[in-house]
Amino acid sequence: MAVVTNDHWGTRLLRTVQWCNWLLLLALTVGSLLLAYEKRTTLGVVTGGLISVGNFALLVRILRPVRERATSGAAIGVKLSFKFLFLMTMVAVLLLSGQVDPIGFAVGLSVAVVSVLGVSLIHAAGYPGMNSETTDA
Repeated sequence: MAVVTNDHWGTRLLRTVQWCNWLLLLALTVGSLLLAYEKRTTLGVVTGGLISVGNFALLVRILRPVRERATSGAAIGVKLSFKFLFLMTMVAVLLLSGQVDPIGFAVGLSVAVVSVLGVSLIHAAGYPGMNSETTDA
């Protein structure tokens, strides 16, 4: 029986979510290639998914000092504000240009949300490989 202590406030869960982000984006991209009638739809899924995955990774990176209690709230607020402004600008430019399908784009943007929800449900259900407190050998 192996006992695992607190894994630095969920670092393993964050890595699992990031892996799920990429796997879900790959699955949605392949599905879009097989089922979509227009290239715009697949382009929307891919660009929305890349923005979602990148946004999640950047959020983890910005909030890491908070977990380590190594920075002030004001610095985090400024970084999050700039990240949000950049994200909204990218979304507006992509949608207003008409090069991506809005539905495909929305599906791609949902990648991180679905990954977080899925990993959280699996963790809450007590799946042995996801439990950060203890594991049974």
